[in-house]
Amino acid sequence: MRGDDYKFMQIVDAIASINQRVNLIGIVVETGLPKSTRGTDYFCSLKIVDKSRTNLGIFVSFFADTMEKLPQVDSVGDIILLSQVMILHVEGKNDEWMLFLWDGTDTPPASIEAKLEDEMENPLPLQLGSCSLSRDVLCTFPPVGSVLRMIINQRSEKINMNFIHINKWVKFVNIKIEVHAALWRAVLMPFSRLHYLPDDDDRVLACQRPYEERVPSKWGRMPFTSFPWPSPITGTDHPDVPFVTLMNVLTHPEVTGKFKCVVRVVAIFPWRIDDFRSPSGIYRVRLTLEDPTARLHAFLYAEDGGEVPWVADHCTAP
Repeated sequence: MRGDDYKFMQIVDAIASINQRVNLIGIVVETGLPKSTRGTDYFCSLKIVDKSRTNLGIFVSFFADTMEKLPQVDSVGDIILLSQVMILHVEGKNDEWMLFLWDGTDTPPASIEAKLEDEMENPLPLQLGSCSLSRDVLCTFPPVGSVLRMIINQRSEKINMNFIHINKWVKFVNIKIEVHAALWRAVLMPFSRLHYLPDDDDRVLACQRPYEERVPSKWGRMPFTSFPWPSPITGTDHPDVPFVTLMNVLTHPEVTGKFKCVVRVVAIFPWRIDDFRSPSGIYRVRLTLEDPTARLHAFLYAEDGGEVPWVADHCTAP
């Protein structure tokens, strides 16, 4: 083995060694998702730093014939040893899967472009994707704060999903946030990046602290960022009952129950008041309700249908 195999450069020296093979030891601060190239191999990119370049660091690209041969990074702060790396260029600038992301905040109400009369033929979906999540899965979600769906299109980008760690704090960089069917979603882009954060990171604590304060509070489950409070149009029969979120409704352990929620009515079927009663005179109305945590159907039947004019903040779980 040559003596050069044991010599490690600092990053600040390596970036001046264009077209030379160098050895580096660095700390991983950011990583791209492993994916397939346009050919037959696989690719990922890591950003590493050392004491000579603590802010800018350097991006290192890896290619391998299998996903398993790419670097496996568990968290930010991992130390990586790179042997015989060729520095080619230095830039000065810093099937479909769905990820469920949460940071403790409430998403604002999205604009709804659908017409009420379209609800029968083309109803607003209750969630993104074709499959509903089971109650067991929903029970693992926080009851406060929006759960944002992220789309990963496996047909266009072969992502190694084993790289994704559940229940770990992650910082995403360069992702697209858009509205689809009046629901917010995130889309992973070819140039998106991520890195894992330790539990004691200041950004993590800034997400957890407001959530921990909201959950035990009587009014903490109000959608603070989405609806004004107090609202002059809100009225209930039980003013002292704490508010809950629609996620609480969906994960309620009993089959039936009564809940007090502040929600937005985003659709109604039938949409004409004259059609609220069946030919036999029985009320039957389906409301589509949403808050920052979920969207669901609330059915008003028979005598419950008589309360349609004010049913904007109360629903009964089926």
